Amino acid sequence: MVSPVRIRVSPFLFVPAEAADLPYTVKKTAEGYQVVDRETGKVFSRHTTEEKAERQRRLLEGIRHGWKPTQKEHRES
Repeated sequence: MVSPVRIRVSPFLFVPAEAADLPYTVKKTAEGYQVVDRETGKVFSRHTTEEKAERQRRLLEGIRHGWKPTQKEHRES
């Protein structure tokens, strides 16, 4: 039996991909991990580590929601 695709929402929480309703997903391949747009099937990164793929996914989702990336350092408050 094939297990359903699950997405890591946090380090301790996994949810089914269809329940998460995220536009981008991280998939494991034989060579590593890749980030895929679920709507178009476009692959944004290939042959990367899981941590880097998660960072790429969060970046793409931020851009999709209107965030504009800059080269500024994060300020600690």
